[in-house]
This record gives sequence, structure tokens and C-alpha cells, in this order.
Amino acid sequence: EICAVQTVIAVAILHHPVIWSRRKAQLIFMMAVKSHDQHYLESFYELVVDLSDDSGFVGRVLKTTDFESFLSLIHTYK
Repeated sequence: EICAVQTVIAVAILHHPVIWSRRKAQLIFMMAVKSHDQHYLESFYELVVDLSDDSGFVGRVLKTTDFESFLSLIHTYK
């Protein structure tokens, strides 16, 4: 059951990667999605999959040091 009262996305850029399904993960997205915003999930998932396949872009994201820089870079993605 969906119980989020607000749709939010949290982003973590780790200094040291963690193992996730036998792969290293250093860029983490966590989401809470309210029921009325479910239609946005497919687009968000597609963006995250495309982004994670672009190692050069991920490398630039990992070098950002503040949220504004991160957001600015994300807005330039394809």
C-alpha cells in the first residue's frame, strides 16, 4: 500500500561504494511516491537506467560537491 503523503527523491553520493547485487553502487536514489504521482515512476526509472549506463556522466555526477551542482548537471542530461 502506498502511504507517502508527499513525493520526494533523496540522493546520496557515497565516498566509498557499497556492494548492491554484486555490483558497486556509489550513486543512490531513494524515493517516496504518493499515489497520485505514480504515473511519473516510469519516466523516472527510465532516466535512472539511462543515466547509470552512461559511465562518463555518472563520473561527473560523482564529482559534484553540493546539491545545486548536482541538480544543474542532472538538468543537462540528454
